[in-house]
Amino acid sequence: MSTSIKGAKNEQIYDILKKDILRLTIPPGEKISETILSEKYGVSRSPIRDALRRLKQDRLVIIEPQVGTFVAEISPFDLLEIFRIKIANDPLAAKFAAERINPKDLVPIREKFEKVKMLDIDKRYQLQKEFDDQLHMFIFNHCGEYLGRICKDLFYYSERIRLYTTKCTNTRLQGSLQEAEKILIALENKDPEEAYRLSKEHLENLYAVLCNTLGVNV
Repeated sequence: MSTSIKGAKNEQIYDILKKDILRLTIPPGEKISETILSEKYGVSRSPIRDALRRLKQDRLVIIEPQVGTFVAEISPFDLLEIFRIKIANDPLAAKFAAERINPKDLVPIREKFEKVKMLDIDKRYQLQKEFDDQLHMFIFNHCGEYLGRICKDLFYYSERIRLYTTKCTNTRLQGSLQEAEKILIALENKDPEEAYRLSKEHLENLYAVLCNTLGVNV
């Protein structure tokens, strides 16, 4: 195998494992088996081992000699720091996206929103999350390459926040949906300043919920 092909394979395995950890497909604390992963992905243990070393540098796994490799537990205070960075970056992404988009491209997201709105509040969590993810990814894909890449990474890291907000999510579901619709309207109207303001307000509200859940003063 050439060096370039080997490097591409290593990168692919790293990306897959990182996404599985950040999206909680592999939950915090779970032991990771190199043998099982190599069989699952049809590769030798070498790219698996390389990926795990990189994930250790990312603080996403813990490697304990003679014991094993485990998905790192989540520090709530790391999540608070990530959220503060999101508050600085995501509103800019919404602003830049509003300047660049064709509002017609938002039609599928608007249709998803209307479906969510029709559901009873106690039945809408999964579909609302899909709508929320779709709206975020649309913004990040239209705000510029570099800012979009940063925002996507932070988005996947912050997905782990759901372990701390599951209990409070339903209490704020309606408010969160209303805030997201306002952001959607600002994008449809190509209003950069309003998109920025509403995105910042939305994130600050979520940050306050997280702080309250963790017993931290805002």
